[in-house]
Amino acid sequence: MRSRSGELLLHFGVDARLQANCEIRDNPDVWLFRSSGGDLWALPGQMWSGREAINFTPNLELVDAGDFAGNGGEEAVFFFSGYNFDGYILYCDSFRKAVRFGWSYH
Repeated sequence: MRSRSGELLLHFGVDARLQANCEIRDNPDVWLFRSSGGDLWALPGQMWSGREAINFTPNLELVDAGDFAGNGGEEAVFFFSGYNFDGYILYCDSFRKAVRFGWSYH
């Protein structure tokens, strides 16, 4: 997905064989953001530590993207799902910040 200013939101599937020596191997998908200047980074909130509600990487599904704040920037909403914890993540500030709303089942 490309914004009017040339920013890109990228979704990649990672071959499980390439994760063989990685600490986190439970989710082969990763979302990246590429700025109009060419800088690239992973969206925050894809890898959660043991001190949070779940202890492995959630699955992220893009719900919608656009200028929700009306400020000329792009934002995106994702649905996330993990073990006993689902919800939504709103990405803003050039996809450097995220706000999460979630719920658990037990």
